[in-house]
Amino acid sequence: MTIPAIGAIWFLLAMFCGNILFTLAFKLSNRMNRLGTLEFLVIIMVIAGFWTSKYIQLPWSLNAALVSQSFYYADYMIRKYDLVEKANLSLASIGLVLWMISAQSGFFYLNTAFADNRLLAVLGGIGGSYFMMVIAKVITENVATGYIDYYGKLSLIVLSIHLVEMNSLKVNSFIAQHIFTITNSNLAITYAIVFYRLLITI
Repeated sequence: MTIPAIGAIWFLLAMFCGNILFTLAFKLSNRMNRLGTLEFLVIIMVIAGFWTSKYIQLPWSLNAALVSQSFYYADYMIRKYDLVEKANLSLASIGLVLWMISAQSGFFYLNTAFADNRLLAVLGGIGGSYFMMVIAKVITENVATGYIDYYGKLSLIVLSIHLVEMNSLKVNSFIAQHIFTITNSNLAITYAIVFYRLLITI
């Protein structure tokens, strides 16, 4: 059976279900009060997310929600040990290295819970996220970011406008054709489309 795609909105469903799953796992581990219970539950959910995606796409982006538990757990640990505020540059460098290795290991589609190398995909996602958090903290401490902050607060509206533009206006194909005619460069096309999409959402 063919299930029509819902575009970028999969993320909202995955985040909703992911929040519930992690909250349940966290409460269960607190109730059992045994060391390693939360870690065990997270690992089981991540494995289940990757494994089930080979056979079926679960409703409500549940495959992605299950795999996302690795990121929920990583964020929990980052917050628990205050690693962003402390801005551990050594740890951020390790995160960058993991991100780069993961990028070379193949594709990772969280929306369908597919990865060529699952372990590297998850580690690279966590490492890259932490690296970007630390970089963002350093930037916000040294540069005025009022407009960026405002844009970030409206990120769900940005997501929706981006989706409408992508599905309705089709301007990106027009830009791609003209840029390719002028430059014959796929990189130039990518930059032009990213710039256009940032501009339209702003």
